[in-house]
Amino acid sequence: GTAVPYIEVDEYRRVLNEAVLKGVILDWTAHYEPLGSFESLRPRRGQAEGREGASSLTYMVRCVLEVVLPSDDGNTYRMRREDIGAGADLKAAFSDALKRAAANFGIGAFMAELQATSVEVDRYGRIAERDRERLDRITEEAIARFRRQLSQLDPTAIELGNPGGGGRGVAEPGRPSL
Repeated sequence: GTAVPYIEVDEYRRVLNEAVLKGVILDWTAHYEPLGSFESLRPRRGQAEGREGASSLTYMVRCVLEVVLPSDDGNTYRMRREDIGAGADLKAAFSDALKRAAANFGIGAFMAELQATSVEVDRYGRIAERDRERLDRITEEAIARFRRQLSQLDPTAIELGNPGGGGRGVAEPGRPSL
C-alpha cells in the first residue's frame, strides 16, 4: 500500500492561535460555505473494487480564511485566502478547506513536498507495525517543522494580495480588527 504524512486540522488552528498570542497577527477567522456534493465512481476504502454500483459521495466546502495584520501606520489589514476542500463527509471537507486556505498563506504548505511512501498492509488494510512506526516518525518530524514555521512568521513579510499560486487573496487596509 501507499501512505502519506498527515497533520490534523487542530494543529492548523493551534498555529493560527499561537500567531495571535505572539502578535504576528491580531486575529483570524474562517468562513465556510458548503458547495454541495457529487457522486464519485471510485469506491471508498473498505468497498470492494469493481462491486456493482460501488460509488461514494464527495462533499465540497469553500473556506475563506481571514487574518488581521498590524501595519506600520497604526491601521490594520484584513487579508483573505480562500480555497475549496473535498472529503468523504462534511467534516473532512471542512477540515480540508481550512488546511488548503491556510496553505495559501504558507502555513503547512511544505506538506505538499512530502512524498508518499510504500507500506506493507495486511489483508484488512492495516499498516504493519514497523511501517506504522516509520510513518509516525515522519509525521512527528512534519509536525515539528510545522510548529517551527510560527517562529519564522513575520507580519511585514506577508505579501498583500495573492502570493504566487494558490487561492484568491484580498487585502483591505484600515478596517477595524475582528
